[in-house]
Amino acid sequence: MTLTGGVVIDGLNIKKDLFYYKIPPFLVNKIRVGSKVSVPFGPKNMKVSAFLFTLEKKSSDSDLKEVQSVISPPLFNEQTRDLIFFVSKKFFIPLHIFVNKVLKGLSPEIYRRFVICTDPEKLKNASESFTGKKKEIAEFILSRKIIPVSVVKKRFGSSAERILKLFEEEGFIDRESVSEKYSLRYVSLNIPYEKLDQVLEDFSDKKLKSSAAALLARLANSNVPLREDSLRRGIKYGKRVIEDLIKKGFLISRQVGTDAGDGNRGKMKLSMICGLPLMERSERIISLIEKNSNGKTLIIFPELSVLRRVSGIYKKRFGDKVFIWHGKNKRKLIEAIYFKEKEIFLTTPFAMFVKIPNLKNLILENASSRYFKKTDFTPFDSIVVSVKKAEMEHLHLVFSTSVPEENIFYLIENGLLTGVMCDRKRIEYPRIRIVDMRNEFKKRNYKMISLALQKEIKNALKDSKNVALLLNRKSYSTFVMCRECGYVMKCPKCGVPLYYDKEQNVLFCHICGYKEKPPDVCPRCGSINIKYFSGGIQKLEEQIRKMFPDANVVKLISEGKSESIINSSEFEKTIFVGTEYLVSHLDLSDISVFGLVSADIFLNRFSFDASVETFSVISDIATEMGRKPFYIQTYIPEHFVLNYARSFDFRRFFEQEFEMRKELKYPPFGNLIVFSFLSTDKKQAEKSAENFKKAILTVPENGKNVYGPSPSAIQRKGDYYVFEVTVKSDNISPILRSKYIKALNTLKNVKISVEPYISVRESLE
Repeated sequence: MTLTGGVVIDGLNIKKDLFYYKIPPFLVNKIRVGSKVSVPFGPKNMKVSAFLFTLEKKSSDSDLKEVQSVISPPLFNEQTRDLIFFVSKKFFIPLHIFVNKVLKGLSPEIYRRFVICTDPEKLKNASESFTGKKKEIAEFILSRKIIPVSVVKKRFGSSAERILKLFEEEGFIDRESVSEKYSLRYVSLNIPYEKLDQVLEDFSDKKLKSSAAALLARLANSNVPLREDSLRRGIKYGKRVIEDLIKKGFLISRQVGTDAGDGNRGKMKLSMICGLPLMERSERIISLIEKNSNGKTLIIFPELSVLRRVSGIYKKRFGDKVFIWHGKNKRKLIEAIYFKEKEIFLTTPFAMFVKIPNLKNLILENASSRYFKKTDFTPFDSIVVSVKKAEMEHLHLVFSTSVPEENIFYLIENGLLTGVMCDRKRIEYPRIRIVDMRNEFKKRNYKMISLALQKEIKNALKDSKNVALLLNRKSYSTFVMCRECGYVMKCPKCGVPLYYDKEQNVLFCHICGYKEKPPDVCPRCGSINIKYFSGGIQKLEEQIRKMFPDANVVKLISEGKSESIINSSEFEKTIFVGTEYLVSHLDLSDISVFGLVSADIFLNRFSFDASVETFSVISDIATEMGRKPFYIQTYIPEHFVLNYARSFDFRRFFEQEFEMRKELKYPPFGNLIVFSFLSTDKKQAEKSAENFKKAILTVPENGKNVYGPSPSAIQRKGDYYVFEVTVKSDNISPILRSKYIKALNTLKNVKISVEPYISVRESLE
């Protein structure tokens, strides 16, 4: 049997899990999970750095290469490793992709590939006959002699690799790995400032004394330990002097590690703060931190805009104990954890994968936000991952939210979330008015704004007050609705709205593929006023400008990608018009009237969780608006979501919602995994989806719970056609994941992605 290590290559973003290497005898007692190691990689056995994830004894394999050396002590511990494994497996993320996303920037050493011009004269002579990119790259290499491969590729694009390979074969260049290092060691003073002069008296050599004076001055001017390489940068004999001062006891050094005890005891504890505005919830969190002041607190935010809104409250109360991390430069986060005596961390979800010694509280702010679900930026569900982390590390996990989301309510119903901090007596229910748009149609008001809301807006503007209008419509959100009775065509199998395909004149379900012809009259009331729902933010803005020409109109949509907060108190006589982006980026404190232009767009999203998102959005707005008017326009005022949202009755809402979820085995009573296949060739996309379906039908636990392939609700993304295969499962099968990874690496001319809706049950098993 041979000791074998599974590693992730640092900086290699490929769709693969682990590479395996033999551990040589001289490293057996030195190497540990989390260590950074040097390994030979590729056909040329180039030296690369890698994270060690597994150590296990396996049958001897003579083909395996050997780990060459240990670069650093562990950068993460087994708990963090297991959390990374959990996310990778449950959310279908190849380890190399995920690890290099969450651990990027923690490495003390990385090998970078460089182009080295081995025969400049030969390349110069040959380049005289070159043209185009080939000539440009040759001249670029000749001007530099040694240059990172990444720089060449960035400057000259996709053709650079082919040309570099050609130069390599001709003997003009070679490509080698060169180690770039920086220290994991931090240095601080070990004597009072007033005794620094005595330290310098120990140096008889004037040059060394001068270097020591410069080093001590840097440390004296710093309130925190300094990383060794930063401390001695630009100072002659810096390394030698630092070692001498440490040996004499004038300086002390510490190294980033994961061996510090965290002091956690007992079991995971789950609590919730709900039903209050964001600022009031923050005050509750501060009180909680003060009561449990013997440990550290990690507060996770779904959006930087939310973090920025509350950061001042925490800074005012806790001062320098607060550290804010926006997700960049993980080294800063590590320094704050180990060397800057920070106790409260306001961060993005990725901080959950960095070990914080003595962590006691893990808090998810605005926990019902859809941005805590899997997104392009965050490839996992933060609710599910936070529960797993709390369970592994015995943390007090707190969900701070206007209203629970489905996984949180599932925890309540199963007796796991017991500390529900929700003082219903103190909740100020807003003046919600449900406007029946069917009556507006009968009154021949065909505008997007009801007569009652128009009147309310006029009165607000007359008093120079501000108004906010939300319309969360994208161009593809086309569903069929009766304007007389509010009936919406839905799939009889899946319960989601049918999408209208204008080209084929057909209604279809994007989950199971069910199709039917669009009706000429409403199946419920017989009306001919069938509406293919349309009208977006641009149309709303145009109508608002015509109806209220004297008002300032400000449009807030996500395309701007700004994280700044719009303070409504700085405006007057202004109408803010926007998508859901408006809710998180507009401070509603000085908004006198809020209008949800169409609740139906939220309620009829092509997703099983449309009701929960609608309930959450309404609750977020309602808690922030307090007793100020909040108008909700709809063609289906009797919808159970609107009835329960009006009184903030989340318990009865979820009881009714969960009846449908249980019957259809939707989360949190099962897992729903949607695989998307994209190609510029429509037939190829559909065929690839069909072949994948056949492959996963062989997995025993999938059984009959595989649906599709069917067109996506968004049938085209740019030049790509999209087809989906949907799987419902009680547990995530490792075989299903392996078939997805295989498809990722073998499909040609077809892109494949996955959207997993994972039940919180997975994190408790």
